[in-house]
Amino acid sequence: MNARSAVLPNLIVAGVNKAGTTSIFEYLARHPKVCVSSVKETCYFLPLRYKGGKMQDISRYESLFARCSKEKPIVMEATPGYFYGGANLATGIRDVIPNVKIVILLRDPAARCVSFFTFMKSMLLLDSQMSFASYVERCQSLSSHDLQQEKNNPYFGLEGGFYNKYIYDWFDVFGPNIKIIFFEDLKGSPRQVMEDLCAWLEINGDFFQSFDFSIANQTAYFKYRWLHGVAIAVNRSFENFFRRHPLVKQAIKKMYARFNLQAINKNEIDWGALRAQYRESNRELAEFLISRGYTKLPSWLV
Repeated sequence: MNARSAVLPNLIVAGVNKAGTTSIFEYLARHPKVCVSSVKETCYFLPLRYKGGKMQDISRYESLFARCSKEKPIVMEATPGYFYGGANLATGIRDVIPNVKIVILLRDPAARCVSFFTFMKSMLLLDSQMSFASYVERCQSLSSHDLQQEKNNPYFGLEGGFYNKYIYDWFDVFGPNIKIIFFEDLKGSPRQVMEDLCAWLEINGDFFQSFDFSIANQTAYFKYRWLHGVAIAVNRSFENFFRRHPLVKQAIKKMYARFNLQAINKNEIDWGALRAQYRESNRELAEFLISRGYTKLPSWLV
């Protein structure tokens, strides 16, 4: 397949982590006019986020959409880590796919930070005994240079909520081809959000009128570390199969959750102090979004 005949995405969910990107991907994957990448997070442009990073040959990216054809007008991938690559990564996407549309999901940064922390634990990338307070201290100890190194991504939870540092570049590069969706709206009114998104994509949103919505990637903590390690490996190995058979994955996840997942204890978190860190960033973000026509903002931005 050469670059001229290859099917490449015209829709990318570019961010942010733990804000509903998996749900959007899973919902759209069911739509008859949408074809999705064989793995959700292709990470093709992700090297541009880190200093000195280089993308692989374009043929590798093309292969992830090999099953897609022009019969389905929307071709999509979702790599939430893209958002933090700023102008360099956004420009890299535009250079390869000039007319691509970009969806960015935003969530209360304090809640997102906690979810990111527990997710890093669930992926076995943090010490299971680390407290949230210790995690925040570790995040704060890293310099901007440190955070530009991929090895430190597990400690990007705090920094990842300062959306105002990164969002301007995306609008500069893509302008009207960007749509912002708030996690809180997706959680509270998923049908309305998906119908609005379909209207923006110029496909029929009636598909979601009788759709069974559920949270596709809810973070929880595990009881048995060894078993969770096995579950992670199985999920990675069979991701392509699970994408083609979502009901099978859903059934397995429910059984696994009953056996090895448990609720997250959030009593240790000083929510007031955490939210205070984002107050100024949220204020600037709200002003910017209002200037771009976003008048219905979630409570954490008001």
